[in-house]
Amino acid sequence: MRKFLPYLPHLKDYAREHRNNPTRTEAMLWKHLKGKFLGTFDFHRQKPIDRYIADFISIPLHLVIEIDGSIHLRPDIVENDFEKEKCFNNLNLNVLRFENEEVENDLAHVLQTIDAYILGFTSNKKERFCGCINSKTGMSPFTAEDFVAD
Repeated sequence: MRKFLPYLPHLKDYAREHRNNPTRTEAMLWKHLKGKFLGTFDFHRQKPIDRYIADFISIPLHLVIEIDGSIHLRPDIVENDFEKEKCFNNLNLNVLRFENEEVENDLAHVLQTIDAYILGFTSNKKERFCGCINSKTGMSPFTAEDFVAD
């Protein structure tokens, strides 16, 4: 059964516009995520979720990937990113954030980080990520629900 994530309908056109006109770094990362990442995992880009748009999402992995340009250093945008991340976490989605410079200058490391997340997520070794805190939002890439004992 396909999981439905709620969204505001007016975001659909905005997301389509962004899919048709990606930033350079979004296009760079999308080349590696599109199709089936690691031969297995589907990703979508510019996906409306609740009142936000995720840059990239893999629903089976409960993973949102955000790429942040320099505008994300502004205090109002930092606050918005924090609220966005909380919203995604409340929908049982985990968030990995990368800066444009990381994608441009060290794409291999970005892909290794995504691969490490997938390995941790699929092998139930999520404890590997305990203490991995986003420097901008102060949040963990995992939701509290990820650490509920089986």
